Amino acid sequence: MKKKSKSRIKHIISYVFQLRTWSDWNRIKSYFLYITQMAKHLFVIPTSVENSIAFEKAMERHNLTEKQLKKQVNDLNRLFAYMLCASCGVLFYLVYQFMYGTVMGILLSFIVWMISVVLAFRYSYWSFVIRKRSLDCSLNDWFQNCILGKNK
Repeated sequence: MKKKSKSRIKHIISYVFQLRTWSDWNRIKSYFLYITQMAKHLFVIPTSVENSIAFEKAMERHNLTEKQLKKQVNDLNRLFAYMLCASCGVLFYLVYQFMYGTVMGILLSFIVWMISVVLAFRYSYWSFVIRKRSLDCSLNDWFQNCILGKNK
C-alpha cells in the first residue's frame, strides 16, 4: 500500500503559516500547567503531624505567651472588622462613582476597594492561624471555618 501524504497545498500553507511557532504554543502551555499546579498546591490541605509542635517552637523562638497571643487575636479581629467596614464604605463609593463618576474614579475606587478587601482577608487569616495553632493552614481550612462556619 502506498503511504498517504499531505497534499502539497496543505504542506505549503503549514510551512508558510506556522501558527504554533508564532503564538509560542509551547510556552503558553507550560505557563498554563505551572499556574494550574500552583492553584492545586494552594488549595491542598497539607498533612503534618508536627503542626502543633512547630507552632509551640515558634512561640518559644519569638518569646510569646498565651496572654500575648489572645491579645493579638483580639487586635487582628478588630482590624478585620475595621477593614471590612472600610471596604463596605469604599464599595458604596465605587457604586456612586459607577453611577455618576468617571472611568478613572471607578478604577481608583476599585483598586482601593480591592486593597481593603485583601487587608481584611489577611487579618482574618492571621487570626485564624493563631486560633488554630497551626502554621500550615490552607485557604480551604480558612474558608470552611471562617466563611462557612464548619468546624472540623
